Amino acid sequence: MALSALWTSGPLAAGIGAAVTTVYTFVADRVQPREVQPHETALLRGASGRVPRVGKVDRPELAGVHPADRHPGRPSSAPPYIERDVDAALRRAVRENGFVLVVGESAAGKTRLAYEVARSCFPRHAFVRPMARPALAHAIEVASRRRRAVLWLDDLENYLGADGVTASALAELVQGRPGRVVVLATMRSQEVRVTKPARRAG
Repeated sequence: MALSALWTSGPLAAGIGAAVTTVYTFVADRVQPREVQPHETALLRGASGRVPRVGKVDRPELAGVHPADRHPGRPSSAPPYIERDVDAALRRAVRENGFVLVVGESAAGKTRLAYEVARSCFPRHAFVRPMARPALAHAIEVASRRRRAVLWLDDLENYLGADGVTASALAELVQGRPGRVVVLATMRSQEVRVTKPARRAG
């Protein structure tokens, strides 16, 4: 369950774009699937159509956390959170850096860790989560207009590549706004190895 690393600022800056996930919205104080929004503006939204605050995102599944196995007669949900040794380090990182990447093996608990830390550190920040790759530019624009915002990029590997997230866009978003705007991302260890530049032989 241990995470392999926390990356801050620019380790992946040169390679930072393609996510397609399920769209959700708040309904009667609960988030439920809704009709798909236009991909260019598809963000996690509340029943009013507004982007929710981090503290109002009360189900970790809405941040991309995989729910526990469904049992007969019981709704599927994430298990109770057990604090990890790396929690304190991640809290420091998100408070001190504009961009933080949580790296770990598949199903190691990266997204749940980041979700719990975000709720603990930034409950009043807007939770800006693009729900489809084409909505990434819109998500960055929305986050830039907010006084306080967390740009949530779960599975960052899905946002890399042509027309994806760029280092310059993220730098412009967080520059001069420490603690106000934070880009919090997760990435699988194997994807980090793939995206690292290949070393030249000889």
